[in-house]
Order: sequence, then structure tokens, then C-alpha cells
Amino acid sequence: MKAWAAIVGVTTLLLSVSVVSHCRGSAANGPGLAPSPRLADPQAVQFIAFGDAGKGNQGQRDVAEAMVDVCRRKGCDFGLILGDNLYNRGFEEPNDPRMKARFDDLYMPLDIPIYGVLGNHDYATGRDTLRAQWQLDWAAEHNQIEMPAHFYTFEAGPAEFFALDTNRVFQWGEAEQSAWLADAIPRSKSAWKVVFGHHPYKSNGRHGNAGAYEGWRAPWVGGFALKTLFDDRLCDGADLYLSGHDHNLQYLQSCGVELIVSGAAATRTPIIDRGNQGLFESSQLGFAWI
Repeated sequence: MKAWAAIVGVTTLLLSVSVVSHCRGSAANGPGLAPSPRLADPQAVQFIAFGDAGKGNQGQRDVAEAMVDVCRRKGCDFGLILGDNLYNRGFEEPNDPRMKARFDDLYMPLDIPIYGVLGNHDYATGRDTLRAQWQLDWAAEHNQIEMPAHFYTFEAGPAEFFALDTNRVFQWGEAEQSAWLADAIPRSKSAWKVVFGHHPYKSNGRHGNAGAYEGWRAPWVGGFALKTLFDDRLCDGADLYLSGHDHNLQYLQSCGVELIVSGAAATRTPIIDRGNQGLFESSQLGFAWI
């Protein structure tokens, strides 16, 4: 895998990947399947990834404008939105009207499908499953966003994507999604296996590494369940994992997996040394173009 970083207006993390070679309805609790995007080149895939976006501030607007510009110039087949899609406590009601200004007005000009996952703020305090369901129901009726279940998969040319609900793992354990990945990743015949979720595996940021989030080395607050999931499933077959949660941009590598942290779509937080050797780190606003 070839990779490099560059500045494009608002900071954009660039990762170049070279490869040789249903219907809508209520979101399900179990694994889902999303439709494949239409690719400009069926042998390649180009997409953007951005997280922690839903604040409705000037930073979110600036990043959205930069994404539209980059996609117009470089090409984007689709986008990934990496959780914390509506601050501070997720949906306040079904079809929350704030999503018009914080999603529709900003991202519909991209004119591409956006595949989403939930973050901890989408569950309010972390355990409000009703608010999470309101967002999944909204996505089921929205023409641009695909989020058919808490965790799901879709194919895009030479790659298969596996979407996680990492807050669900953090709060209630890894068994369900770990068993799903243990079956789904080995069965995939795609050249590239890409996993994405909200919480990072490794991160030089305020939240830090799974198993020691916020510097805690206690089972629940430290994210032991997520560390177990990542150790067992990412290192066991994924090529790339994308996440947000820390509000900065990072490109790391661990156990043979490329790691992208792209959580700077609205606000930014500092880079902090968490013992990971980063190939690229920036505390500026931005997004990833892959």
C-alpha cells in the first residue's frame, strides 16, 4: 500500500490505495447489507472519510466545502461518516430537524452516497438506544445516507467494507460483532477488506488507544472490549481500519493494518504521544481522501 499526506485547503489526509487486478426499511439489530455504490472505475475505489461532524459550526461548514472541492477535482465514489453525527446528545426526536442544516445542506452537494456508523454521542450518554434507533430510522428514509443496521457490509469494486457500531461494543461487549467479523471477513472474496467504526484502535490523541482510553487501564472505561475486538479481528484479516473519536487526523500502522483516524470534520483536539509511531499527524480540521 502506498500512502502519503498533503495539505488541500482545509487539511486533508490522503491515502492512495493501488489494487491489481435491497431495499430501504427499518434498520435491523443484526448484520445488515447496504447497496454497492456506482464506481467511476470498477477496478478502483475513491472515497472520503470524516467523523465527529455534527456540530453545525463554521468548522463543519469549512470542511464540507473542502470535501466538495476535492471530490470535484479528484473524484469520490462515496463517503464514510464515522460517527458522532449529531452533537451533543444525538437525535432529540425522530427526524430531528437539525439534520437539515448539519447534514443535508452540507453533504448533499457532494452528490455521492454516504455510508454511516454511530458514535458515542449518537447514543447521548452512551446508552440511549432510543436516540440511536431514531438516527437509524432517519437514515432508512434518507436518499443519500446508507446505515441499514448497527453493523453491516457493502462491496465497492475490489473492496468490501465492514461497518461497526463501536459504541455498542464499548457499552455491551464484543461478542456479537466479533462473531460476525470472524465469519464475514474470511468469507469475503474482495482484494481489500476495509473496516470502519467510530472508536480508534490506536490513536495519538486525547482518547488514545483501545484498552487504555483516556489513560485508563480498567476494563470498561479503558475500552477492553474494543481492544479485544480489534486485536482479534483487525489483525486477523483487515487491510485498513478507519475511525474518528479523536478530533484530529492521523495515519498509523499496527499489526499489519493501515489505521486512519479522521475525526476533525468540525472541531480539533491536540496530538498527544500515546506511544504510536505515526506516519502522518495533524491537529487541523480536515478529512481523509482515500
